[in-house]
Amino acid sequence: MEPTAGHHGGGIRTIRFAVVALVLFGVSLLVPESFFDPLNRVTATMAAELLGLLGRDVHAAGTLVRLDGFSARVVAECSVLNPAILFVSFVLAADASPRAKACGILAGIPILNSINVLRIAAVIATGAAAPSLFEAVHVYVGQILMVVVVLCGALLWGRWAETGEGETFPFLLRVLAWSILLFIPWLLLNRWYVAVGDVPLRFLFEQAGWPVDLSVGHSLYYQTFNSVLFASLVLATGALPFWRRAVALGGGLLILAVGHQLFRVSNILFSAFGVREAYGASVGIHVISGYLLPLLLWLILCRPNLRLLFRFGGR
Repeated sequence: MEPTAGHHGGGIRTIRFAVVALVLFGVSLLVPESFFDPLNRVTATMAAELLGLLGRDVHAAGTLVRLDGFSARVVAECSVLNPAILFVSFVLAADASPRAKACGILAGIPILNSINVLRIAAVIATGAAAPSLFEAVHVYVGQILMVVVVLCGALLWGRWAETGEGETFPFLLRVLAWSILLFIPWLLLNRWYVAVGDVPLRFLFEQAGWPVDLSVGHSLYYQTFNSVLFASLVLATGALPFWRRAVALGGGLLILAVGHQLFRVSNILFSAFGVREAYGASVGIHVISGYLLPLLLWLILCRPNLRLLFRFGGR
C-alpha cells in the first residue's frame, strides 16, 4: 500500500524522527565547517574522477573542481551530510530491529553518497556547458531531488525490513512529477515572492530606526524552494479530502513563509549591519527549513500512512 492518509500511531514515530533529526542537524551546525573539509575534499575528488571517466578535462584541487573553465567549490551542504542525516533519522525512528537499522544505515549512506557524487558531477557538467542553467539545476537536484531520493531510500529500506507488500513507486513518481511541474513556474516567481516579502520587512526596519535598502538582485533564492518540495509531497499524497489538502497546503506554506522571512532578516542583519551571530542563524534556518521542515510539516499536516517508513517489525 502506498502512502495514504490516516495512519494510526504514526505520531510517536514522527516525534522520534523530528527529535533525532533536530539533534543531528544541530550537532552538524555547531561543528565548524572546517571539520567537514576531508569529506568535502573526498566528494570533490570523486566527482572529478567520475567526470574524468567520461573523457572530460577536469581537475580537483582540495574542495574546488574545475571543468572547461568552469569551477565550483564543494561545501558541507554539497556533501552527503544532510541527506544522510535525514535517512538515518528515518531509520532510527522506525520500529525495526537493531540489525535491520544497522544494515540500513551501513548500506544506505554509501548509496546516498554515490548518488550525491553523481549529482555534483551532473551539476558541474551543466555549469560548464550552460552556465545560465547552473543555479536552477543546482537548487532542483541539490535540494528537492535529493530529499525525494532520501524518501525513496527510506521506503525501499522499509520494504526490505518488513518484507511486506506495498506499491511505493506511484507515490514517488507523483512527487517527482509535481516537483517538476511546480519548480518551473517557481523559477519565475521566486524573485517576485521575495520582493513582496521585503515590503513588511523594509517597514519594520524603518520603524526600528534601521533603514535598509532591500534589493532583489539574485536570479534564484534557494531558501524559497522548500515550498516546491512541501507542495509536491502534499499534492502527491493519496486519499486526502480536498479541504484537508487545502488546509495542509495553506498552513504548511505559511509556516515555510515565516521561515523565509526569518532567513531574510538574518541575512539583512549580517550583511547590512554586521551582526555576526546572524550568519550562524541564517545557516541554521536554511539547513533545517530546506531539508527537515518540508518533510516534518508533511508528516504532521497530512498524516500519511507511513507504515513502510516507520512501522516495521523486527527481523
